[in-house]
This record gives sequence, structure tokens and C-alpha cells, in this order.
Amino acid sequence: MPRFPRHVGFTLVETLLVIALIALLIAMLMPSLGSAKENARRVKCASQVRSLVDLSAIMANEDNQRLPDLHNDTGKWSSNVYLTTGPNAHTFDIKARDHIVKSYGQQRATLYCPSNNEDLWNRDDFWTHTSGRSVFGYTYFAAAPLGHAAWTYTESGSSTIFASKMTDKPRYNVVWSDLNREISPYSWYRYDVARGSNHYFNEQPTGSNEGFMDSHVEWVPYNLMKPRMKRGTWTFWW
Repeated sequence: MPRFPRHVGFTLVETLLVIALIALLIAMLMPSLGSAKENARRVKCASQVRSLVDLSAIMANEDNQRLPDLHNDTGKWSSNVYLTTGPNAHTFDIKARDHIVKSYGQQRATLYCPSNNEDLWNRDDFWTHTSGRSVFGYTYFAAAPLGHAAWTYTESGSSTIFASKMTDKPRYNVVWSDLNREISPYSWYRYDVARGSNHYFNEQPTGSNEGFMDSHVEWVPYNLMKPRMKRGTWTFWW
């Protein structure tokens, strides 16, 4: 009488056990994968900040060492002079924005941090804001002495708070940095979903890429950042 080979396979219990183990392994790996992705985005962000610092230095070299007035504190770019009504460190004159895009080859994407959700910041209503300005995902601190005079500062020091010329010795040497803007009572969010910090985890920033006058960029952890620049309910950290 012929003998049939025995069918070899998994039982239902064994299959479910394998699925459970795979799910467990994925759950264990997900934080590591997320951390690796954020580290890659942070490196890309640092590169973009360095590019903006270098761009500012190039523009200064072409203008007798004067750093570019991208906020439009002097009326160089258009008739929309902010003076003591501004600027916010992350809002820019639209003609100045177009100048750095068209004349210096900056891409729109490089003006927004890859760690801050693209749908929240790199969006049309920020690129051309209803205020007549452009909202970037990075903050620019230089070359707006009248506008910055409208803010208060938590630390004392040189009366030249930010540099207007490459030869200045300001209180703060930072030129460009990640966005770190806190709004009371919404904290690190606006009244909408737009997040006020580029690198963010567990309801607070994790740190900031900061670019300085000597062209170096460094990562500053959140525990070393300070709320330094205030006006009304807004505070900028670096």
C-alpha cells in the first residue's frame, strides 16, 4: 500500500507566535529608526544653516562688510520699512527674499528645516504671508538694529546686540539659527498646528543648529539654550 508523505507546515499557534515576535522586533527598532532619521535631518539642517551664514558673508563682502538687511530695517529692498514695529527674527522682506533666491541661487526648500513638518512651515501662506512679508523656517538676527530695539533682552552686555557689519563686536555673535519661538499661552505651538521649534520631541525643543559670524555652525542642546529675546507674548530662544 503506497505511503503518502506527511504534510509539514505551521500550526495556527506557531504562525501567530511568529507574527507576534516580528511585531515586537519592529516595535523595538522603530525608536532607533526614528532617531536615525532625525539625526540625518539634523545634519541636513546644519548644512542649510551654514549655507545661509556663508551667503550672508558673501553679501557682506559685496557691500563694504555690511550684513544684508533681509528684514528691511532701512528701506533698502522696498518701501515697507519695519523700524520699531519689527522685525520678527523669522520674517523677511519679500523683495529681499526674491533677491537671495534669484541672485544667489537659494532654493525655497533650503529656507525651511527638514525636521519641522513641511506641511506646517514650507507652505504658500508663509512663503508669501498676508502681512506682506515672508516667513522662513530659520531665524536671522543680523542687520536690524532699529527693529530689534523693539524687543527686550534677558541678558546685559554690549549695546550692539546683533551685528550689522562683519567688523562689529556684538553681544550675540549668532547670525542664523533654527527657529525656536515660544508663544504664550500656546508654548511651542501657535494657535494653529504650526510648531515653533524646528527640532522638537516630547512637548519641547531638543536643541538648535546655530550659525555664527566666524561661519561655524554648532548644535546647542535645549538645556543650554535660553529665552533671550522677548516682546509681548513672544520669546525667541537660542
